[in-house]
Amino acid sequence: MSYDLLAFRPGAAPEDRADFVAWFAQVVRLRDGHLSADPTQTWAPLAAWQRDMNREFSTRARRPIGAPVDPDDEIMPADYRFGADIVYARLDWRLSRKAQLVALKLARTHMVGLFEAGGERASVWSVTGGVFQLAHRGEAVLPGAMRA
Repeated sequence: MSYDLLAFRPGAAPEDRADFVAWFAQVVRLRDGHLSADPTQTWAPLAAWQRDMNREFSTRARRPIGAPVDPDDEIMPADYRFGADIVYARLDWRLSRKAQLVALKLARTHMVGLFEAGGERASVWSVTGGVFQLAHRGEAVLPGAMRA
């Protein structure tokens, strides 16, 4: 199970909840290959958010040296996908609490919006008038989103 986050350029996403959810579905079309693994096409503050996230949640699996390999215990590596105005992050669900805290802190630092797509409340934080704040929340948007 994954924990999914979407960092976005303020102003690129609609402010209305229903419009935002429709926009999210359009920009994240992973099955259509809409997003890229290339961070160079992304707005600089979003690329900086991803670089900082990658320090905590790497794209490489982490396992202590010499530890037995147990696929059920191994944390899946983070996966990041990029668009001009977004970064989509997919993390192991077991990291959701820490990931939410780190992602929010970094979103505030880099002044980018953040959508907790895989969370129970599907909260959206955005930057309005230079202030980072909760914009809206509702029910989980992704099928199978789990409660922590």
